[in-house]
Amino acid sequence: MPIIFLRTIYRESRNFDRKADKSEQARIDCAAVVMKEVVKECKGVYYLEIDNMTGTTGETSGDGVHPHSMGYYEWAKAIEKPVLKILKKHKIK
Repeated sequence: MPIIFLRTIYRESRNFDRKADKSEQARIDCAAVVMKEVVKECKGVYYLEIDNMTGTTGETSGDGVHPHSMGYYEWAKAIEKPVLKILKKHKIK
């Protein structure tokens, strides 16, 4: 059974706060380093780094952090193909 991790979505509140942007990017970069090691060591573990799953325009979030229905829709569209590819690899329909 595969385990799939996703990089976090882009929080639009970063657009206007350089300190928050730098801090958020540092967390994302740290998680990527750790997850790449986990993926190497653990069979069946995947880490998807998909850019702008919910966009960066402010249209998919009411507060700049949490997606609303459009945000979740865009997020689902962004991960659909890579997730289905992983599931197919493991013969999961």
